[in-house]
Amino acid sequence: MEKSQSFCSKLGAHIRLLLSLALVFMLFSACSTPRLTLKISTASPSIGANDPLVLKLELASDDRQALQVLNAAFLEHYPYSFFITDGSGRALPYLGPDLSIDYSDAMFTVLQRGESLSHHLNLEADGLGEKRYDFSKPGIYSIRARYRSPGNRYQILSNTLSVIIR
Repeated sequence: MEKSQSFCSKLGAHIRLLLSLALVFMLFSACSTPRLTLKISTASPSIGANDPLVLKLELASDDRQALQVLNAAFLEHYPYSFFITDGSGRALPYLGPDLSIDYSDAMFTVLQRGESLSHHLNLEADGLGEKRYDFSKPGIYSIRARYRSPGNRYQILSNTLSVIIR
């Protein structure tokens, strides 16, 4: 009789442990990084030295819940930033300036599962034609983008894109 009570008490302890672990897993899953992908591309992998380097940024959701994202793209400012290196691995500096932007609710949109949001962004110059990155030297450049969520709760890194400047 004592053996069966000991066995039942051990079995109960194991079941409670398993249930606790399952609860912890569910809580961490609910707080994990949303399932977003960021893909960057260009119309052509080879661009002339005097041609604008326009990136297509595509943010896609495969999350179970709706996700709020900023429906805008700025050079080196929330929500996107860029990591660009030349053929020798040296970082290509951002030529500035940093912007101060007042964000309104109207600038945000909600992505449902399976939906995506695309922007085109000229990496060489801003909307006023001011130079932001210098791609005047021929060579191969590697570009990677980062999307930061509202409130910087998570970050998503893009694929790495190689671009040839002729």
